[in-house]
Formats: sequence, structure tokens, C-alpha cells
Amino acid sequence: MKDIPLTHIINYDETNLMDNPGRRKMIFKPAVRYPERIMNSSKTSSLMLLGSAAGTVLTLYVVYRAENLWSTWTEGGPDKYRYNQSKSGWFDHVCFDDWFRTEALPYCSRLEGKKVLSGDNLSSHFNHDILKECESHGIVNNVVQSFHNFRT
Repeated sequence: MKDIPLTHIINYDETNLMDNPGRRKMIFKPAVRYPERIMNSSKTSSLMLLGSAAGTVLTLYVVYRAENLWSTWTEGGPDKYRYNQSKSGWFDHVCFDDWFRTEALPYCSRLEGKKVLSGDNLSSHFNHDILKECESHGIVNNVVQSFHNFRT
């Protein structure tokens, strides 16, 4: 790992956000006299972030819990955010594949030499095609290492 530049050591992580009006703790602006709970919906979404050990942070990828992705959900956000949807609100294999091909792979492909891509090993976060793409682009992945060990 000492011979790999910090720009080439990349980590991704997914986190989940929810607005849950059933919670007892609520946040309000100071001096609000009559706080009310907003009970109109409970949305869940996941966020995927990709960054390098050198401090480079790439576009945030948002996945909403929904059957369809409505265009109004993508308006007014920061530039270059990417959006998708899944039934659970978590990254499924379709969302992860899209994220990998539109965010991680283009970034890694611009880097010369060996790259390390690290993340969790959830089953929805990898498949045979993604592992082959990593191999063909010189990307060492904790999942790729497991894949090599499994094949031999």
C-alpha cells in the first residue's frame, strides 16, 4: 500500500436517512411556541459517497424509497447530484451498478496505475460483472480479493 498514492486509495460508503414522525425527539427552531409534528409522509433515502484518501470527494448519489423517481425530487439540490430509486430506499444491485458505472469507474479510470477501491461487502454492492470491470481497470477491491481467493 505504500507505493499507492493517496489519490488512488478510494472508499465508498452508503448511509440511510429517514424522516420518522413517530420519534419522540424532534428538532425545532429556537423560540418556537407551538411546535407541531409534520405527519404527511415518511421517506427513506440512502446516500452513497465516494472519496479518496487525499480528500477528493465525488458526487453524492441519492436513492429514494419509491416505485418511481419523480423529477421534482431532483430539483433544487446541489449541482451534479445523481438520483435513483428502489423499493426499499437502500442500494439494490441495479442502483449500485449504476453508481459504479457512472461515478466510481470513471473516476478510477482517469487514474494511472494501481487503484484500491474499498467499501463494505454487501451482496448488492458487487456482482461478477463489476468484479471483472475492477480487474480490467486495475482496481483492487476488497471484494475482488475475496473473488480471487474463491476462484483459486
